[in-house]
Amino acid sequence: MADPSLITKLEFTNLHIDASELRAQTVQRRFAAHWSSLSPDTDVEIVPSVEETVARVREFADEGVSVFVTGGVHTVGGFLSVLEEDVKAL
Repeated sequence: MADPSLITKLEFTNLHIDASELRAQTVQRRFAAHWSSLSPDTDVEIVPSVEETVARVREFADEGVSVFVTGGVHTVGGFLSVLEEDVKAL
């Protein structure tokens, strides 16, 4: 298994998407707007990285929230990888 200290944000970056769209989070903003229109009472938040997302989710852990992660290998795999390393550190 790779040393967790070697994991970088680059590993969770989809290199098949234009870098300017990644920085602007164009796709994420479009999905967030659509989700908000479907469920206006839901708080929808865009977080810039997988690592920051796991940290943000942990802020709500005591509130008993459920988290549903969707996407491809970069999203779900990255989320699970960071989460797994966090659990091992406990």
